[in-house]
Amino acid sequence: MSGQVKLLKKRKGSVTVTVRMSGQKNEWTSKTVVRTKGIGDCDSENEWTSKTVERTKGIGDCDSENEWTSKTVVRTKGIGDCDSENEWTSKTVVRTKGIGDCDSENDWTSKTVERTKGIGDCDSENDWTSKTVVRTKGIGDCDSENDWTSKTVVRTKGIGDCDSENDWTSKTVVRTKGIGDCDSENDWTSKTVERTKGIGDCDSENEWTSKTV
Repeated sequence: MSGQVKLLKKRKGSVTVTVRMSGQKNEWTSKTVVRTKGIGDCDSENEWTSKTVERTKGIGDCDSENEWTSKTVVRTKGIGDCDSENEWTSKTVVRTKGIGDCDSENDWTSKTVERTKGIGDCDSENDWTSKTVVRTKGIGDCDSENDWTSKTVVRTKGIGDCDSENDWTSKTVVRTKGIGDCDSENDWTSKTVERTKGIGDCDSENEWTSKTV
């Protein structure tokens, strides 16, 4: 297609290449290969790496924002000595929006594989693991928010010495909403397999087990 404009931008630690078709607002591709900042001594925000492979918008005949694909491969921040927010890893594999007839927000799929923060001897919120396997929204012909499925496999926080909220495990296997005729909030199923808090010698509310089938 004629009228291509290539923009090359160089910043410290980053390279951005943008290709845009003239006269086509809805059709462009932005690709950032590597953005790296402060690999070294974990001072405040200085040690992290962000890598985005591809973001593509407006492939097809859909209007507005409804048809695009965003893919982030790896984002890692502060692998080191657990200072405040500096030690965590977030990894998103695929997020796709507008597969199908492009009606509002109802037609997209988001998948997150792993998010881990503060594995080790960190304080406060720094020692927990959260993992979501699949979240899908707008599969079917239902309106508004009624047709989606959310599945969380494991969320574990503060395995250890039972300080306040730090020592519990919550596990939800399947939560499904809007299976059927999609009337308001009435058509969904929630299943929790196990929730355990404070296994050990904790005081007051810290030691209990709740299980819903």
